[in-house]
Amino acid sequence: MGRLAGEVSEPALRRATILVALAAFAVGVLLVADRSAPIGVSMMALLIPPVAWISLARDEARGARVDVRLVVALIAILMVLAVVLPPRGSRDVWSYVMYGRMVSEHSASPYSHVPSDFPHDPFLQQVGSGWRDTPSVYGPVFIAVSAVGSGIAGGSTLAARLFQQLLAAGAVSAALVLVWRHSRSPAALALLGLNPIMIGSIVNGGHNDALVGLGVLAATLLTMRRRVFAAGAVLALAVLIKATALLVLPALVLWTGFHFGRRSALRLTITTAGLVTAGYAVAGPEALRALNANRALLSRASLWQLAPRSLAPALGMSRSGWLGLLSMISLTAIGIVVLATAWWRRKDLDPLSSVALAVGSFLVLAVYVLPWYVAWMLPVACIVRRPMMRAFVATVGTFLPMVYAAKFRALPTGVGWGWRAFGSNIGPILGLGLFSLLVARTGRRAVSVIPTRVE
Repeated sequence: MGRLAGEVSEPALRRATILVALAAFAVGVLLVADRSAPIGVSMMALLIPPVAWISLARDEARGARVDVRLVVALIAILMVLAVVLPPRGSRDVWSYVMYGRMVSEHSASPYSHVPSDFPHDPFLQQVGSGWRDTPSVYGPVFIAVSAVGSGIAGGSTLAARLFQQLLAAGAVSAALVLVWRHSRSPAALALLGLNPIMIGSIVNGGHNDALVGLGVLAATLLTMRRRVFAAGAVLALAVLIKATALLVLPALVLWTGFHFGRRSALRLTITTAGLVTAGYAVAGPEALRALNANRALLSRASLWQLAPRSLAPALGMSRSGWLGLLSMISLTAIGIVVLATAWWRRKDLDPLSSVALAVGSFLVLAVYVLPWYVAWMLPVACIVRRPMMRAFVATVGTFLPMVYAAKFRALPTGVGWGWRAFGSNIGPILGLGLFSLLVARTGRRAVSVIPTRVE
């Protein structure tokens, strides 16, 4: 006899369980082995999780829901391991600590001073050499949190990095709770928690991007419930951690204006802008000037790698001037895309999709983009029940770590040349194409909750 309607086959459930276990194993391999693993092993471990996420979401849509307790248990194990291990990749956590120590130990502003101004500080040598002469580009709320952490840690490197790692782990855990409460989807939890970026780059690396992603998700969910004052306050906190969180404000304001009326949209705008202005007023004008510290940087996975550098001499510009010009063009393009997309799709997008697209525009159009920036978008995007959104997140969230995984390996000449060509040229174009397709196709079918318009 055939299976009854709605009955799920045992093979489908077993496959879903195996996929979850494989994704967790792959993340664990990347976390433990890190740069010591052969490049082929690293690439394979990076490819397994997105295949698992997409398959899990497809099976879940057909009724084969993996046991959520298994997903949560595996995520918890990986997060504990990520905190126990010292940071394996980026050294940004030590910049966070040093900026906090400038306040707590040296009574100096990290916006008007740089780490190398304190040569006798025991943490200076932990800071990446390329960042010792750079002022903080982080918002005043994060600097205050880092100062508290540095004050608690004192001279202990273990306590200093654990503070930042536990802060990131707490933010990821809170995002997982919100994702589960909104979606009740084990596949969404797997996409967020069984993820090399979230476990390796964010939790193990102690990156503050987890706080940004949590703030963006919370502000979006609050907006959907028409709690615009709370949404504005939470979004302002995210902006005061990293200014790039301001990307989502136009999307939320336009959506709120259409569904809840102009007054609600105005309240959201004033609350966010007022708190951000107050925060930077307290920090002083140096905090705003310090935001330009990364203006002349070009990352290896940026679309703007394709810009003809021969134009710089022709225009009589230095390398820094040329990169500054590209940065201005990039920010203008991102602003246009965010506003145009939010306005064009304001009637048929839920705020989750609108916010995900706003952040996605940065990931494909920014001059300087790093793997952990995906965390700004991921908590919101994994709730959107649309294959195209999952495909975009999986592609970008796999491509960026792959580019940086290859950076630290000595590849054979032909392989190295081919990979650099893909990473710097083909990959960003494919990402832009997929994002354009996502914008065009994301609409009513992505909606999970659309409130009735209120004037």
